Amino acid sequence: MAKLKPGYLSAPELLDLLCQIFPTFLEVWAADTTEDNPDDLSPTYHQIFFSFTPFFGVYAPSATSDQLLHLSEFINRAVETDDYLENAVSTGFLEHLHQIDAVPFLRKHLNSKALSQVRA
Repeated sequence: MAKLKPGYLSAPELLDLLCQIFPTFLEVWAADTTEDNPDDLSPTYHQIFFSFTPFFGVYAPSATSDQLLHLSEFINRAVETDDYLENAVSTGFLEHLHQIDAVPFLRKHLNSKALSQVRA
């Protein structure tokens, strides 16, 4: 997998990355966007995590260790830069890990900065 530069990752690139790591997410994303706004072809970071977070809650128990590691590597890099992507990762994903019962799947892979965004 290519080295990630979250500060330069656009929302469509984020969607592509998540679909590379979790190919079945593409079906969920397509269903969510068609249902919500079929004419909007330019997703935002927050829209992507609005779909990805509940998907991950369901999929995490069956995710491979490589998938979890790649996702964690992305998250760890994303939280290092204070920008829109970091905000979406923190508020749209990390803050909800407890609600989707997914903390145990990522905890050992997340750095201290990412873990500080995980809410109880």
